Amino acid sequence: AEGRHRRVSWLLGQQGDLAPTEHAELTGLLRRGDTYDASSYSASHAAFKAEQNAVFASLASSLGGAASPVVYLDGPDGGSTSALRAAGFATDQLHVANPHASTCAALSAPPHSLEHVAHASAEEALASEQWRSRAFC
Repeated sequence: AEGRHRRVSWLLGQQGDLAPTEHAELTGLLRRGDTYDASSYSASHAAFKAEQNAVFASLASSLGGAASPVVYLDGPDGGSTSALRAAGFATDQLHVANPHASTCAALSAPPHSLEHVAHASAEEALASEQWRSRAFC
């Protein structure tokens, strides 16, 4: 799973320069779904991830305040989303990008119920018509 994740990340980073075979490879890898699985983490790693999400939420609150929109990456478990909500961010302020359709579906559905989920890389989402005019913290 880690090797596939690295390959997807590399291919996504090459978006404008992909050969047709690389584009087909990326499409196939993305169809296989997200490699992120929070349930596979050890208790100590899960605690580390929770701490990192809390730090991110605190930083977002410091930079823009809980009234500013924030863009971030999240997995299907919604760990970052939960931390941002705990810090006072409202659902309409949360903007997530993820290249995996299954993860986007999980983040759009309850219990997360996010309104702004882009099925795209962060770079593509930020350049999109819907997001490029927004000032994110």
